[in-house]
Amino acid sequence: MSAKFLHTADIHLDSSFDRLPPEKASQRREEQFNLLRNIISAAEDNRCDAILIAGEKKKKTSPSFGIGTRTAEILGNTALPIFISPGNHDFFSSRSAYSLTKWSSNVHIFSSPEIACIPFAGINIYGAGFVSQELTFSPLRGFHADNNQKSVMLLHADLNSSDPRYCPITSQEIAASGLSYLALGHIHLRTEPQTFGETICAYPGCPEGRGFDETGEKGCYIVEIGDSVNVNFLPLRGRRMEIIDISLTPGHDALSEISSSLPPDCAQNILKIRLTGEYAPENLDIVRLENALGGRAFHIEISDLTHPPRNIWSAIGNDSLEGVFLSLILDKLDSAKDDGERTELELAARFGLAALNGEEAPK
Repeated sequence: MSAKFLHTADIHLDSSFDRLPPEKASQRREEQFNLLRNIISAAEDNRCDAILIAGEKKKKTSPSFGIGTRTAEILGNTALPIFISPGNHDFFSSRSAYSLTKWSSNVHIFSSPEIACIPFAGINIYGAGFVSQELTFSPLRGFHADNNQKSVMLLHADLNSSDPRYCPITSQEIAASGLSYLALGHIHLRTEPQTFGETICAYPGCPEGRGFDETGEKGCYIVEIGDSVNVNFLPLRGRRMEIIDISLTPGHDALSEISSSLPPDCAQNILKIRLTGEYAPENLDIVRLENALGGRAFHIEISDLTHPPRNIWSAIGNDSLEGVFLSLILDKLDSAKDDGERTELELAARFGLAALNGEEAPK
């Protein structure tokens, strides 16, 4: 038997996006539901047999009935079976949206920290879930899958962690499990598939970045289980969070330098631009720059990490390593043959001072 799954986790439908202006934050919150629809469309387009959600459809632990109702409606609009392992933020309880929302028959929720099994298309699907904000034992301890069946397990878990609060599991337990694939959630950074014993496991990371600690390309995994297990990353073309470092050149126009440094394909992304280097503070108006660049991306946030220009020759004559170094450069400047050589020597002085003082190299 063979089957194909889409593996995702850590969607966080109730993210606040409070770093953004109110109207953009509201738009991003609505886009989270479109993200869920896009995940389902990706599974359908890739002819998956089911979707595996390894926890944390939402971030807040308080009941979110409106979010639960909208989520149930979206998940009910596909014929694909959907398996969910509740995590530490969206744990299963009598007061959770999992209990108080009516779910369609294609949605299967693992509602106990003890492992349960659901046979599906000739493959055993195992899973367990949080029932409070902490799950301090490993459901994998002592577990072994049926040797006669291919098998998948969903777990919102912390692999090889010293923190015992969030379903601590070990690579040794995975190796002893006999599973074909372990679909993990909890870590927002995607990991490459790892093999322990004969079991492959992976964290897909969050399917779309929500803060500047979740930058870069995001997506999910397509997992094919047959004679072998194949795991392939599928990017989702949503908004990306990006951090861009730009070192300004003294005397140059900041807006022009920033504009020319932006990637050409960032129109739908959210950017944090960190300005560095030497630059006169009176020539740097952050609000004006953010307004002028606003049309280049969905949102731009600029951080001023520059420092005022320094007089690089101020240590001349000092009885110090800086003084000796600058005196040698100055001697060469006096005999420079043209402006090009003088510019190179001045730049060498700046690089040398930065190295001596443990500072960022000038642009």
